[in-house]
Amino acid sequence: MQCGASKRRAAWVWNGPRCGGPVDLNNKGAMTMQVSENHQSYWRKNLRITSILLFIWFVVTFVTAYFARDLNFNFFGWPFSFWVGAQGSLLVYLAIIGFYAHYMNRLDQEHGVAEEI
Repeated sequence: MQCGASKRRAAWVWNGPRCGGPVDLNNKGAMTMQVSENHQSYWRKNLRITSILLFIWFVVTFVTAYFARDLNFNFFGWPFSFWVGAQGSLLVYLAIIGFYAHYMNRLDQEHGVAEEI
């Protein structure tokens, strides 16, 4: 088989070290793929937004529940601790999911890895 040729159609073709593909061998003989600046930027932004959203999730889930008795004031006619436990946290979770989906679609388009619909 020639360099760059494949028997089936794939999203990418690994040419291998003999064909000058995007592979280098480190000193232990393990193959590692060279990562472009675009790929590094994509994952840096992905990890940053994931970390921020996980922090928000942690605060809403554990910190607010831990201090629920200290949050003793009425919110829409109900005690705030009850509202957070019954409805508020669920609304925040839905907002996190919606924001993440929107942000990742935009990030995919920005870096040229968006799925075709």
